[in-house]
Amino acid sequence: MHLKGQAFLALWNDFDSTRDAEYNCWHTFEHVPERVGIDGVLSSRRYVALDRTDWRYFTLYELSNLEALAGASYLNVVEQPSEWTLTMRPSFRNFCRRPCATVWSDGIGHGGSIATLRVRMSSPSIALGEDAWRRALQPLIASAVTVAVHVGRVDTEAKFPLPNAAGAPEASEGESCVVLVEGTDRDHVHLAAEATLEALHGLGCVCDATAWEAYDLAFSIDKEELADRSIARQAPKPELKKRWHPRS
Repeated sequence: MHLKGQAFLALWNDFDSTRDAEYNCWHTFEHVPERVGIDGVLSSRRYVALDRTDWRYFTLYELSNLEALAGASYLNVVEQPSEWTLTMRPSFRNFCRRPCATVWSDGIGHGGSIATLRVRMSSPSIALGEDAWRRALQPLIASAVTVAVHVGRVDTEAKFPLPNAAGAPEASEGESCVVLVEGTDRDHVHLAAEATLEALHGLGCVCDATAWEAYDLAFSIDKEELADRSIARQAPKPELKKRWHPRS
């Protein structure tokens, strides 16, 4: 299925493993719906790879455009976090964000798993358009192994109110694109790895198999599914917070 809007935000992170259950509850029921309520954020999908300890979580936000990341609605939730969010922020690890303008996106529906690749071009002079990406990657969908493929060009100038974590790779180091490959399950996603990497190398992209990270879909929500569409910022969930902080 085509990604909604003209841009997306790709986000990878880890979290303090001792708070894993709380993190998954907070992220699913408070954090993601709060973000989807922001003006210009159209939907979100959150993924997990519970078998890994590094880059364990991946979240994808579909955006009307990149300006949504600098809007007043976004700044409001960042600068005035809920009480639960304040308790969660110190436990994030390896936070890495890539705001991207969508270059090409195609497929049918949403797959149960996704693989992510952060790639760079072998030469700064290479600037691929939509047609080049389509010719190279459309065969993956036609093979009936992959259900959707999406390509975004990283915008290093995009305004964003939160920095990446210390030590996280910065896009300025040469990464220029994010490639997302969806399959019905993780096995089917991995089946597409060799063909995907071969197609990307043919386009002049620099990436390798070690950069191929696969995740399982845990939750998805569109703006139309929010509990209260009459307000931009969805209500916090203090009753859920009390499960882990009963005295607060």
